[in-house]
Amino acid sequence: MTDWLIVGLTCVLVVVTGFYAWQNKRMVDEMTRTRSASVLLPVLEILLQCSRRWWAVRGYDMPHTLWSREQRNVANRLSMDLERIAYICGQGLLEPRFVMAGHARVFVDSWEMLSGFIGSLRSTSDQPQPREHFERFARECSVYLDQRTGHNQ
Repeated sequence: MTDWLIVGLTCVLVVVTGFYAWQNKRMVDEMTRTRSASVLLPVLEILLQCSRRWWAVRGYDMPHTLWSREQRNVANRLSMDLERIAYICGQGLLEPRFVMAGHARVFVDSWEMLSGFIGSLRSTSDQPQPREHFERFARECSVYLDQRTGHNQ
């Protein structure tokens, strides 16, 4: 009789523990969605500001080594803003798919335009890898776009 009581209590405890784990997961998911919503709005504002810089850099029709100081400043600001957003996504403060869904192409195209410029920053910087989050997120965005269009890399 005692064995059945122990088994019964164990089953009840497993069910109760499972229920609380499920409730905790739901609460964490809801908190993540709420946090993402509050972080997404400022990120969208940064992306809106990036679009002007993106178009400016896109119009630079010479190698980055010939860019003027002003052109380098615009390119640097664009890469820093995209680095910031990539860092936010990489740290889990914002779900990356929220940014990728509307702006993956901006990250991919910007990385293609700025990779040479950023490479020169890396060679002259004392930081280990300037814009490493931007580079990583641009690669993730490229994979995301390939998956959406059905292309394989």
